[in-house]
Amino acid sequence: MKVTLSIALVVATLFLTACVTPNSGERVVEAGARPTEAQATVAIMDYLRRTLKDSDSLKQFRIRSGPDIITWYQGRFYGGGNEQAWLVCYEYNAKNSYGGYVGVTTHGLVLRLNGDTATVVQVNWAATDRNCF
Repeated sequence: MKVTLSIALVVATLFLTACVTPNSGERVVEAGARPTEAQATVAIMDYLRRTLKDSDSLKQFRIRSGPDIITWYQGRFYGGGNEQAWLVCYEYNAKNSYGGYVGVTTHGLVLRLNGDTATVVQVNWAATDRNCF
């Protein structure tokens, strides 16, 4: 019984260690050039027009801070290493699903500069809003 259990433990250990890849150094995805405030505004306004329930109701938009560099660890599931981009904190007021204005709320978006155009990075960035308070 002990021998069977020992063999099963050795086989399970071999299977688990086969899944681990050796660390070849930290991989870093660079942020690239810093977008200007005008480029950030255009990217955020485009994002809000596509995502708000009533984009015509957008009022009181302003950038609070940024673009500031932000670094995030991707974790093994996404390939490991660090990713960098530009965090922009902004606030606005818009209508909700019931047609009423909700008041000015603060949010954060992560941007990268692609040529002369800033684009919103949505993949793998979690809880950017908490960095804006």
